[in-house]
Amino acid sequence: MRLSILLSFIFLFQPGSKLLANNDLALPMGYTVNELNLIKVKIINGDKILSKQFQSMLEQAQAFMEIEPPSVIDDSSSPLGADSHDYVSYAPYWWPNPSTKTGLPYVRRDGEINHELRDKGDDKAFTKMANAVHLLALAYFYSDKEKYALKAAQFIDVWFLDTATYMNPNAQGGQIILGKKDFGRRAGINELRFLSNVLDAIKILESSKTWTSEREVKIKKWFSDYLKWLEKSDHGEKEKTRPNNHGTWYDVQYISLAIYLEQMEKAKNHLKKYSFSRIDKQIKSNGEQPLEVTRGRSLHYSLYNIRAFFALAAYAKQVGIDLWNYQSPAGSSIKVALDYLTPYIGNQSNWPFQDLGSKEPKKWELLLSQAFFWSNDERYQKLLNGIEAKYCYPNCFYQLVIPSSPV
Repeated sequence: MRLSILLSFIFLFQPGSKLLANNDLALPMGYTVNELNLIKVKIINGDKILSKQFQSMLEQAQAFMEIEPPSVIDDSSSPLGADSHDYVSYAPYWWPNPSTKTGLPYVRRDGEINHELRDKGDDKAFTKMANAVHLLALAYFYSDKEKYALKAAQFIDVWFLDTATYMNPNAQGGQIILGKKDFGRRAGINELRFLSNVLDAIKILESSKTWTSEREVKIKKWFSDYLKWLEKSDHGEKEKTRPNNHGTWYDVQYISLAIYLEQMEKAKNHLKKYSFSRIDKQIKSNGEQPLEVTRGRSLHYSLYNIRAFFALAAYAKQVGIDLWNYQSPAGSSIKVALDYLTPYIGNQSNWPFQDLGSKEPKKWELLLSQAFFWSNDERYQKLLNGIEAKYCYPNCFYQLVIPSSPV
């Protein structure tokens, strides 16, 4: 209550600026709209760190303003069995078979990304769209400039709604393996994990003049159809039961969609049935994630799964379920899994498992910022303060989406 009064008082002196309504609405990073509003107040009042990050954000938003929104029909060709509006991608760790003249069927080399093949699919375009929509929505909110909302809506329209360019609401053609008879496989669902970014952005865009009720009805229909496909398709059923990061990210998609579509009981039931047991089974009492450390890029996948658990805990909070503080009978938890990894910040070469991506920057700052917000544990703040710039990846404006401490 005091925070709401403070915000109202400050904004009496800020003509033209506006805050988001529905202060208790939670967004996937774990903060509420009230906290997002407080960040905006700090920027307006001249906070140096946030103002610098805000300018960096606007520079990236401007870059998105100057490009044409991508779509699934941008592919030069569609594989046999695919509609031009289908989402299509190729399994990233599969390579030509050295034992056959044709190179078919492709064979798996875990952790070694086949960039040439991957560039032919829609996954990079999808990620660009989702990141653009999220960033432009934040730029609209913090700057009060409608042009960013308009561009974000354009990205959404081209990818999801326009008759000529829309994507069919499924991932049936995701992660194709060349030489295999099946068209696509369940792992393609994982590539659409950034749908939650789009849902996040829409909640912000709803306060803009650009976001019409007609567009709202159409986009909800698309997401509703996609959720039904997740529930009923063979791909969806297989991905849901995966005992590793694929299952966790499936939950993130499922829960975020259910909440956006106001199907709260569906979200609660899924969390209770699947998400607690994922912590029990995927995380050991010392924090190690057995199914992730066996991968070719083991540190990447250990962090990747934790990112999914963080997002899942944030969504669970919206329906009154506490995953963040949950501890299994054996002692495993999300916090324990993160603490297992933090000794390797700036020290990735000492990671005890195979990791083909050991020299790649990791999203330490994102995870530590979220961990500090959730727990108010000073250990995470100290680790944040000691991170070198190269580990701030891919962008360094997390404080614009994650408060520096609980409010």
